[in-house]
Amino acid sequence: MPLAVIPGLEPKHLKKSVYAYITDELNLEIKSSHLWIKGDIANEFDAKILNIEPGEFMIEVDKVVSLSSGTPFEYSLSRHIYKDFIFEAIFVEK
Repeated sequence: MPLAVIPGLEPKHLKKSVYAYITDELNLEIKSSHLWIKGDIANEFDAKILNIEPGEFMIEVDKVVSLSSGTPFEYSLSRHIYKDFIFEAIFVEK
């Protein structure tokens, strides 16, 4: 998270809820979260980290979270063993 977008972010905020800090203390509105989920083949590095064989199937998740201004403040890329991966989505209308 860039400090230019989320000023004052400290390790203590990471122990609780970064999103609560953003919305409650900075009074910023989180507007969107975009996820891209795809299958991929593990390379040597992925295999070592995930304790699988190179060439095995895995799941890759890219995530971008943005404020109501459209400014992205969080980006993550994670890779998961396909057998342990569960995707759950809950949609709530306001």
